[in-house]
Amino acid sequence: MMTKRCTVLPGPARPARTMRTGTALTLLLLCLLTTASWAQLTRQPLPRTQPRPLQSARIAPQVLDTMALPFWEDFSFTVIDERDTNYISGYPLDSLWFKSKSVRVSNGGWNAPSLNVATFDGLDALGIPYSNDNMLNGFRDTLMSHAIDLSAVPTAQRNTVFLSFFYQWQGHGEPPDEADYLQLQFKNIDGFWETVMRIQTKDTFQPDVFYDTIIGITAEKYYHEGFQFRFQNYGRKSGPFDTWNLDYIYLADGRALNDDSFPERAIASPATQLFGQYYAVPIQHFRENKKTIGPVEFDVQNMKNQSSPISIDYSVTGTFWNYTGGVATPYVTSLGSRGVKGSAGGILSPFERVRSSVIYDASLDIKNLPDTTDAAQFDPTADSTRIKLTFRITGDDSDPQAPGFAPVDFTVNDTLSVTYWLRDYYAYDDGTAEYSAKMTSPDNKVAYAFDLPAGQLDTLAGFYAYFPAFGLTGSRTADFTIYGDTDGLPDNDKILYVIPGKTLQRRGVNEFQRIDIPEVVLVQDRFYIAFGSSVAALGLDISQDTHDKIFDYINQIWEPNDRITGSLMIRPIFGKGPPNPVTGIDPDETATPVHCYPNPSNGTFYLDSRHHQVMRVISITGQPIGFDTEVKADGQQITLRQPAPGMYILQLRHGDSFYSQKILVR
Repeated sequence: MMTKRCTVLPGPARPARTMRTGTALTLLLLCLLTTASWAQLTRQPLPRTQPRPLQSARIAPQVLDTMALPFWEDFSFTVIDERDTNYISGYPLDSLWFKSKSVRVSNGGWNAPSLNVATFDGLDALGIPYSNDNMLNGFRDTLMSHAIDLSAVPTAQRNTVFLSFFYQWQGHGEPPDEADYLQLQFKNIDGFWETVMRIQTKDTFQPDVFYDTIIGITAEKYYHEGFQFRFQNYGRKSGPFDTWNLDYIYLADGRALNDDSFPERAIASPATQLFGQYYAVPIQHFRENKKTIGPVEFDVQNMKNQSSPISIDYSVTGTFWNYTGGVATPYVTSLGSRGVKGSAGGILSPFERVRSSVIYDASLDIKNLPDTTDAAQFDPTADSTRIKLTFRITGDDSDPQAPGFAPVDFTVNDTLSVTYWLRDYYAYDDGTAEYSAKMTSPDNKVAYAFDLPAGQLDTLAGFYAYFPAFGLTGSRTADFTIYGDTDGLPDNDKILYVIPGKTLQRRGVNEFQRIDIPEVVLVQDRFYIAFGSSVAALGLDISQDTHDKIFDYINQIWEPNDRITGSLMIRPIFGKGPPNPVTGIDPDETATPVHCYPNPSNGTFYLDSRHHQVMRVISITGQPIGFDTEVKADGQQITLRQPAPGMYILQLRHGDSFYSQKILVR
């Protein structure tokens, strides 16, 4: 279910929401009680990062340009994830829209007709609320076209000029209230704005549906050289509330009231992860665990409303960069093509939406995903590998109806590229945040679960995290804790490591901060990275939903998250750890080598050195283990007081050098 036609007639404005004093006090008390008892993670807006003055031509003051029909915008060719702070990213294009920076463009729509939507809420061009008054209502964001010369339309054709668009109530945002609305206005020949359509909340609205509507431009007062149209939203001005999404805007002549068909096949969602549930995995884990990949999925939408179905295929191109010593060896190859319905072909009915699944199955001779056995794609000696998959659907360039829509180019949303990594970390997220996640109480914590392949044991060297900058003047700090697992929940008795009061860095859009763990922390199966801060937020990516791996710490109890959907932008790092660590999983190259034998043992073993001091022995869950040391003529005998089968870490010191060694007890 994606679209529904809903023609909305003009109507009178409803008054702003009001609240009696008694009711307001009651709700305030309930809110305070709820926060104290049930503090949880909440979804917050992202900051809007503008470029610095005079560093980009894009920041020059806009000039109102004059355009000709047709006007078409589906936001799919708007840059939304540019990391260069000198480049305006996530804003409507200046070539189409005038003074419209308050509207945010992202892939945050829900079942949108094509990639990316324009979002209206209570945040301005910098991502800051319009007002600090939580109860103040008013007009907020504006999406305004450049001037369009309608005087050029012959009088006989003016009854064929129509504006159509798709809109969504709530989507992934906060639902508009009864008195909230999205309105459409036209500028008349006298320069005044007139409201021609008002879309108000209905009980029948569904947050995952895009509704389409169309309105004719028939009055002569609109047929002048400076005609403009604009969308505005009315609602609460104090934050990311009362959300509307807008997409697929088309203004042209030669149309009719029932004109809802476009010669368009559109990629309508981002692509999913390549490595199971991850967009990135450590390269060594990938090599040791059968190299499983796929399937990769993305949505395809048929925007053509005609009696006969149409055929849609897709092709896949893979680009691989294998890095050795920082030098990349690129390789490009075609990965084939097939129908968007897989083995069922690619025949789609009018307005049909399909989830296309890209797979690799050698037994069926279906090889649309990378081949893990191909050394040109996955070099077995590489330090890391970057994979870019480019999907392209076919048909728009040869549709017989396309010339009638010229110069509109419907092929611009036929291509989708996504990048995956084999490196040293796991990533649920795709690298682009649509929102942020923040705790409502300083006593609250959130834990994020990561699952290693069965039998995988490795050293957690640290983690990457994206902390969106919210313009706070003071320093931002956060506490981090690594937990082990018991019965699918973080275990407070299995604290593997604690990083208190870590200073968070202000970085660019979607730029991660690395936080190192300077000691040995071994993890296996499931572990958790917990985050606690009432002043900082984490990036939230909604390209895939891993809310079942998020846990809230409420009233001293870990509970499954039931409020936030999406993926937190935290990425655990595996390997040797930071340069020159205090202790590490590998011996310091400057230290005198030492050997431990027998290994495995029954809990008593020997070091072939009398000069290495045994600092401590810990289990893989981070618990200290009691031990006794006896110096021998040729070394030291170490005896664990309560040995149990499993892996342990022996932490040693020799002069100013620190390092560790794994020991196994059977």
